[in-house]
Amino acid sequence: MIHIVKIANQEGNLTFIKGNGIDKEYSYNGAGSRLSETTDGETIYYVNDLNQRFEQVLQTYNDEGIIDTYTYGLQRIESRGETNETYLYDGRGSVVGAVNANGIMTSYAYTAYGELMPDSPTPKVFGYNAEATDYIC
Repeated sequence: MIHIVKIANQEGNLTFIKGNGIDKEYSYNGAGSRLSETTDGETIYYVNDLNQRFEQVLQTYNDEGIIDTYTYGLQRIESRGETNETYLYDGRGSVVGAVNANGIMTSYAYTAYGELMPDSPTPKVFGYNAEATDYIC
Protein backbone atom coordinates (compact mmCIF):
# COMPACT_ATOMS: atom_id res chain seq x y z
CA MET A 1 0.00 0.00 0.00
CA ILE A 2 1.23 3.50 -0.84
CA HIS A 3 1.24 6.02 2.01
CA ILE A 4 1.64 9.65 1.05
CA VAL A 5 1.08 12.54 3.45
CA LYS A 6 0.14 15.93 2.03
CA ILE A 7 -0.03 18.95 4.35
CA ALA A 8 -1.46 22.37 3.47
CA ASN A 9 -1.24 25.70 5.30
CA GLN A 10 -4.25 27.78 6.42
CA GLU A 11 -4.59 29.31 2.96
CA GLY A 12 -4.82 25.86 1.36
CA ASN A 13 -1.35 25.93 -0.20
CA LEU A 14 0.45 22.60 -0.32
CA THR A 15 3.43 22.84 2.08
CA PHE A 16 4.69 19.24 2.42
CA ILE A 17 4.48 15.95 0.55
CA LYS A 18 6.15 12.97 2.17
CA GLY A 19 6.00 9.23 1.55
CA ASN A 20 6.53 6.63 -1.16
CA GLY A 21 10.00 8.03 -1.88
CA ILE A 22 8.73 11.61 -2.16
CA ASP A 23 10.07 14.38 0.09
CA LYS A 24 8.99 17.87 -0.99
CA GLU A 25 8.49 21.12 0.89
CA TYR A 26 7.04 24.39 -0.47
CA SER A 27 7.08 27.99 0.81
CA TYR A 28 4.78 30.87 -0.21
CA ASN A 29 4.51 34.64 0.12
CA GLY A 30 1.55 36.34 1.84
CA ALA A 31 -0.40 36.40 -1.44
CA GLY A 32 -0.07 32.63 -1.82
CA SER A 33 2.51 32.60 -4.63
CA ARG A 34 5.14 29.89 -4.42
CA LEU A 35 8.57 31.21 -3.40
CA SER A 36 10.47 27.93 -3.22
CA GLU A 37 10.26 24.18 -3.68
CA THR A 38 12.67 21.85 -1.88
CA THR A 39 13.05 18.26 -3.08
CA ASP A 40 15.42 15.94 -1.22
CA GLY A 41 17.37 18.91 0.17
CA GLU A 42 17.71 20.80 -3.15
CA THR A 43 15.81 24.11 -3.33
CA ILE A 44 14.44 25.86 -6.40
CA TYR A 45 13.49 29.52 -5.87
CA TYR A 46 10.86 31.47 -7.82
CA VAL A 47 11.02 35.12 -8.92
CA ASN A 48 7.43 36.31 -9.36
CA ASP A 49 6.01 39.36 -11.15
CA LEU A 50 3.87 40.94 -8.41
CA ASN A 51 2.52 43.67 -10.71
CA GLN A 52 0.20 41.39 -12.65
CA ARG A 53 -3.43 40.66 -11.77
CA PHE A 54 -2.32 37.06 -11.22
CA GLU A 55 1.32 36.78 -10.24
CA GLN A 56 3.51 35.13 -12.87
CA VAL A 57 6.79 33.24 -12.47
CA LEU A 58 9.50 35.21 -14.25
CA GLN A 59 12.46 33.05 -13.35
CA THR A 60 13.52 29.97 -11.41
CA TYR A 61 16.97 29.51 -9.89
CA ASN A 62 18.91 27.42 -7.41
CA ASP A 63 22.26 27.78 -5.62
CA GLU A 64 24.09 27.07 -8.90
CA GLY A 65 22.33 29.83 -10.88
CA ILE A 66 19.36 30.46 -13.17
CA ILE A 67 17.32 27.43 -14.21
CA ASP A 68 14.69 29.00 -16.51
CA THR A 69 13.52 32.48 -17.56
CA TYR A 70 9.95 32.90 -18.84
CA THR A 71 8.65 35.25 -21.55
CA TYR A 72 5.04 36.49 -21.49
CA GLY A 73 2.56 38.04 -23.87
CA LEU A 74 -1.12 37.49 -23.08
CA GLN A 75 0.05 34.12 -21.68
CA ARG A 76 3.37 32.49 -20.89
CA ILE A 77 5.01 32.12 -24.30
CA GLU A 78 8.26 30.32 -23.66
CA SER A 79 10.91 29.23 -21.21
CA ARG A 80 14.61 29.57 -21.85
CA GLY A 81 17.30 27.81 -19.85
CA GLU A 82 17.13 24.14 -18.89
CA THR A 83 13.59 23.70 -20.24
CA ASN A 84 13.71 25.62 -23.58
CA GLU A 85 10.07 25.26 -24.63
CA THR A 86 7.50 27.33 -26.49
CA TYR A 87 4.02 26.70 -25.08
CA LEU A 88 0.82 26.00 -27.06
CA TYR A 89 -2.58 26.56 -25.42
CA ASP A 90 -6.19 25.48 -25.82
CA GLY A 91 -9.19 27.80 -25.38
CA ARG A 92 -9.27 27.10 -21.64
CA GLY A 93 -5.67 28.26 -21.22
CA SER A 94 -4.16 24.83 -20.59
CA VAL A 95 -0.79 23.93 -22.09
CA VAL A 96 -1.70 21.33 -24.72
CA GLY A 97 1.65 21.30 -26.44
CA ALA A 98 5.26 22.36 -26.16
CA VAL A 99 7.86 22.80 -28.88
CA ASN A 100 11.45 22.25 -27.78
CA ALA A 101 14.61 23.94 -29.09
CA ASN A 102 14.93 21.25 -31.81
CA GLY A 103 11.43 21.99 -33.13
CA ILE A 104 9.96 18.76 -31.76
CA MET A 105 6.41 19.13 -30.49
CA THR A 106 4.95 17.18 -27.57
CA SER A 107 1.16 17.15 -27.09
CA TYR A 108 -0.69 16.85 -23.76
CA ALA A 109 -4.32 15.92 -23.06
CA TYR A 110 -6.38 16.32 -19.89
CA THR A 111 -9.68 15.16 -18.45
CA ALA A 112 -12.33 17.76 -17.56
CA TYR A 113 -10.91 17.69 -14.02
CA GLY A 114 -7.32 18.39 -14.99
CA GLU A 115 -5.84 14.92 -14.73
CA LEU A 116 -3.60 13.81 -17.55
CA MET A 117 -5.19 11.39 -19.98
CA PRO A 118 -3.70 7.87 -19.67
CA ASP A 119 -1.66 8.06 -22.90
CA SER A 120 -0.50 11.66 -22.41
CA PRO A 121 3.11 12.41 -21.50
CA THR A 122 3.71 14.55 -18.40
CA PRO A 123 4.39 18.25 -19.12
CA LYS A 124 7.82 19.37 -17.92
CA VAL A 125 6.75 22.50 -16.05
CA PHE A 126 3.27 23.86 -16.87
CA GLY A 127 0.08 21.98 -17.71
CA TYR A 128 -3.64 22.17 -16.97
CA ASN A 129 -4.85 25.79 -16.77
CA ALA A 130 -1.18 26.74 -17.36
CA GLU A 131 -0.39 25.96 -13.72
CA ALA A 132 2.84 24.41 -12.49
CA THR A 133 2.78 20.64 -12.77
CA ASP A 134 3.23 18.55 -9.65
CA TYR A 135 2.29 15.16 -11.09
CA ILE A 136 4.18 13.24 -8.46
CA CYS A 137 1.46 11.32 -6.67
